[in-house]
Amino acid sequence: TTLRAGPYDQSARHARPDVATWDAPLVERPTLLAGPVRASITASSSQPIADVVVTLCDVHPDGRAVPIADWVRRRSVTPGEPATFEVGMGDVAHELLLGHRLRVDVAGASFPAIDRQPAVGGAERGIVQGGPAASLISVPVVGVE
Repeated sequence: TTLRAGPYDQSARHARPDVATWDAPLVERPTLLAGPVRASITASSSQPIADVVVTLCDVHPDGRAVPIADWVRRRSVTPGEPATFEVGMGDVAHELLLGHRLRVDVAGASFPAIDRQPAVGGAERGIVQGGPAASLISVPVVGVE
């Protein structure tokens, strides 16, 4: 498989059954994002080593989802127990235009962009979405026109 350079439409990835996806509301006016993006994902795995891949996308009115930031965190976990994955996704400088929206997806893999885990076999995964250990993503909004 050959990886292409630059941003490319993530729509096919979002359709995969192993990718959890959340959409923000449509932007009602241009919004500038600038600064560090961080995610804190509380997840469980049936295997002792787990990856969490987080991608932040700009979803255009025509449905194209273009990545703004992404990164992976691999760590050891106790199988079946929730663990927190702190994912620093780097700095962004991006303007969301009228009618666009943010999308966040969380996956357990992103091969071939990120190497596969050591041979641990398949895994059952879960993401905590509420309560005191809820997963979250921090996106710096510095201006709204």
